[in-house]
This record gives sequence, C-alpha cells and structure tokens, in this order.
Amino acid sequence: MAVAAVLHTLEGLSERLVFAAYDITGDDLAAVLDETGIPAGWYSLIRGYDAVPPLPDGLAVPDEVLTLLGSEPRVAPDAANLAALKRRLRSLYEAGPGGSAADSERAAAATDDEVDEVVTPGASIPIPTETFLEELAQKLELHPISVYWLLEELRQEGVRGKPEEQRLLEDRLSVLVLRLLGHRWPEQVAAGEPAPEWAEPGGIIPLTAVSGKATLAERLRARLRAGDGDLGAQQTEALLAELTGLSLEDWLRRQFFARHVRQFRYRPIAWHLASRPLARTGGQRSRSGRVPPAFECLLYYHACGGDILARLRTQHIEPLLQRTRARAEEDRRQQQESGAGEQVRELEAFTAALVHVEETGFACPELDKLLATEPLDRWSGDGQWSPGSREELVHQERGWHVDSNDGVRVNIAPLQLAGLLASDVLKTADAARAIAGRARWRAGERRWVREGKLPRCGWMPESVRPSEQWIALAPQREAEQRKLAAKRAAALARIGGEEMAGRQP
Repeated sequence: MAVAAVLHTLEGLSERLVFAAYDITGDDLAAVLDETGIPAGWYSLIRGYDAVPPLPDGLAVPDEVLTLLGSEPRVAPDAANLAALKRRLRSLYEAGPGGSAADSERAAAATDDEVDEVVTPGASIPIPTETFLEELAQKLELHPISVYWLLEELRQEGVRGKPEEQRLLEDRLSVLVLRLLGHRWPEQVAAGEPAPEWAEPGGIIPLTAVSGKATLAERLRARLRAGDGDLGAQQTEALLAELTGLSLEDWLRRQFFARHVRQFRYRPIAWHLASRPLARTGGQRSRSGRVPPAFECLLYYHACGGDILARLRTQHIEPLLQRTRARAEEDRRQQQESGAGEQVRELEAFTAALVHVEETGFACPELDKLLATEPLDRWSGDGQWSPGSREELVHQERGWHVDSNDGVRVNIAPLQLAGLLASDVLKTADAARAIAGRARWRAGERRWVREGKLPRCGWMPESVRPSEQWIALAPQREAEQRKLAAKRAAALARIGGEEMAGRQP
C-alpha cells in the first residue's frame, strides 16, 4: 500500500496544480468536484501520520513533491477522536473492498459526534476508487498517507483485512497462472520481453493428471517454491486454505476461471475447458460430494492456432482415454466398479464435442444464408485461390478458426455453446449473436474488398496481393487525399490569420 499512498498523493497534488493553472476556483471548482468527487490526496493529513511511506528500492519522491506535501492541510485529533477513527478504519478494513461502513459506525457511535472534520460519514464517491487504500481514504475523508500509517498501527496490533489478503493472494496466483500459459502484458510485448522459459509454449496446461505431463497445480507450486522457497510456498498454500477453505487444486478448478472472467470483464484469455461428468456408480468424489470432471485444462487464447483442439485431443485426452479404457476393462474382468466406464463415455463425449467445434463451430443459419450467394473468387478463399466448390466454402467458413481480430467473445462462443467450458462466459443468446455477427462481418468485409474499399480481408496476411478494384481506384484515392490536404492547409492558414488579427492592437 505504500506505493498506492504515494501515487494518490501525486494525483492530488497534480490536480491542485492543474486547477490552479486554469484558474478554476469557486463555483466552477465545486461543480467539477461534484461530478468527479474530491481527490483522496486533497483530504487532511494527521500530524504524526504524515511522513512519506517507505518505497521499494529504485523509487523515490522528488524534493519538490515533498515541499508541496509539506504545505498540505493537517489536523491533530485528540486521543478520543483518534481512537474512534481507528475503530472505524478497523471495521472498514476487516470488511474488505466494497464493505459497508455500517458496522464501523455502530462501533463508533458513542464517540463519532466528537470527531469533527477528521471523521465525516456519508462521503460521496461519484467515480469508483482504483485501490482499497483510496476507498478507505474516501470513506474516512482522510489523506491516503495517514490512512496507510494508521493501518500499519492496526496491523501491528494483529488486525487483519482478510478480504484484501485474499484478493492480493488470488491476484498473485492468477498472474502466475497467466505467466505459466505464456501471457505477456502490453508493456512486456512493447519491450520485446519474451515469455519466461518455464511457460508452456503449447498454450495447454492440464488440471487433470495426464501421463508425463505436470498439472497446473504442480507447475504453480514449482513457481511458488522458486520465488518463496519451500517454507514460503507451504505458507502460501496454508493461507489460501485459511482464506478460501480450498486447496490449491480445488481453487484452480473451482474459483480461478470465474474470477478471471470477472477480472477480464468477460473477455478471458485463459479458458477453462472441462468434460461433463456422467452419473457414476463408483469412483472418487470431491469433498463437496460432487463428481469431478474426468478431464480439465486451461487453454491460452493467444495460442489458439488452427490445430490447438486437435493437439488437445491427441496429446492430452487420448492418452488419458487409453488408460481409462484399460482400467474399465480391468474392472469388468474383476467384476468391480470404480466409475471408469462412465469416465470413458464422458471423455468420448468431450472428444466428440471438440471435433464438432473444429468442424462446425461457426455454423449458424445466418452464415448459410450469406454463403448461398457468396461469389466463389479468391476473396471467399484464402486470398490466393478460390474454393473449389460451394461445399468447400461452407466447410471452410463453418470451421473454428481463431482470429484475434474477432475478439474473445466471438472465439469463445462456439466452445461455450458446445458445453466445453467449465462455466459460461456469455449469455446463451449473446453467444449465438456473436457467431451470427461474425458471419455478417466476414461477408461484409469480402464485399468491401471486391468494391475496392479495402485492399484485402483483415484476416489475410499482408503478402496477399490487393484486389483489382483497389488497385484500379488508387488514382481516385490519391486525388481525394490531395483535396483533403488542401482543405486542411486552408483551414490552418485561416486560423493562423485570425490569431494574427487578434494580436494586433
């Protein structure tokens, strides 16, 4: 929280300077703040709780910022007011992000009336806060730096904010999972930073034990041991169990995907695929009594090339299916029942669903209607060659070929509709609409290419030669560009002349 406290301080100071530079004061300033909310860095500091928090190595606060911070307003509550403030902060901290202040207000009811300007309930927060520290500062109407130091005192007294602890822990584990899948954040991509050598290059990590392949939980434990040592990794798992009531395996199977979907605003990049358990007469059950899927894995969206589902079948499911069939046969000979037979049928159904998505994932009535009149030229093919027949075109357009330009929601929709996801990401109607929208968009783009509005379809490589109509219309486009440039130059000249006239006495 130390970095967050400094960042919110810098935001507050910057906003003061901007308002001053534009001479925004009085009613104008009040109108702006009524819409946006008072910056957390504008609230008063508490004397004795106003030092800049210690920052990680390599980070420092400039002297001019320290000078500005020294002139920020400060208050000095007496012991009773300070104790009441800490009680409210403790209640809010223990409730976690988004928690209600009702408990804290009840706890501090006896002394809240004495807190004056330091504790003012009912603060308005028009814009959502970015951090838990900012949320606490807004609710208490207190500077983030003072909130930071008060929290440090509370922690030393043994106070814990378990919801925030859980969020931070799950954030850390989620980042490690994405890194294991090979994900890189935009700044890493821009810097040319490669995926770590311990990332899975194929984009598939099983959650189910498959012969010769480490599970996601095993890989995650290895990363925790590499970063924290054996004891630290054990403590992390113990903390996860305390905060969530789940083991690492259960958290990955039951909590990670739903949390990841929400965190990525229903556009997840780690897709949790799972087979559908059948009614079983034997076999293992989870602690909750539920029958776990026979197979589960994470699929990395950005690694979804044309053969990823085929690789999933051949490298993961088929070896598991062979072992399960052998176990089912042994059960039959021994006249025992372990549930292996049901698992075989479950895995076979899962495999059939994967094949269905590969071959007809983007099939829909809208697509069939559009393809019925689609010209059989190179734009309905690969940009080089036209399809040999309408049947070939239909087969091509129905198949599940991931194009990142289509977006996550379009590409994940066929998997959801086929029942391959551990939990739904989209509403069923939205998934169907996404597939129909893709069909219309691709048909429209092919039409624009033929009309010369685009050089080639967006899903085709730059090496595909532009359409003949695009080349033919090149002189017209150049003329239009010259006309626009002339209009722009004339407008700039007119603006310049008006400015010169305005400067003349």
